Amino acid sequence: MVGLDTIAEAIRDHHLFPWPLVQRLYHTEWTAALNALQAVAANPHHGYKGDTTAVKSANYRNISWICGRLLISLGNDSLKNYRGFKEDPRTKVAVEKMISDYITHGMGDDDASVS
Repeated sequence: MVGLDTIAEAIRDHHLFPWPLVQRLYHTEWTAALNALQAVAANPHHGYKGDTTAVKSANYRNISWICGRLLISLGNDSLKNYRGFKEDPRTKVAVEKMISDYITHGMGDDDASVS
């Protein structure tokens, strides 16, 4: 659930991040992540059900990696050693630039959440 919690925190705290670009990069995973967030919000004990297919982290692996990189770049040290984030070499440079641009130019009101 670390991946899903990371996604929820990043989206909640950084609403000015270019999420539409992330959605375009990983449309299927974005949809899976939103569906998983809805499933868990509707039933916080979802992980204890027999079928956890809808919330499997493999369904949104790249979304959690992007969200993890964003939060780590903004000072969330508790995620630094988490080994569940697997970067996508195909989009790594673009994602790092997106995060850097957001931190440098696009945070606006979101910079209040930086610790």
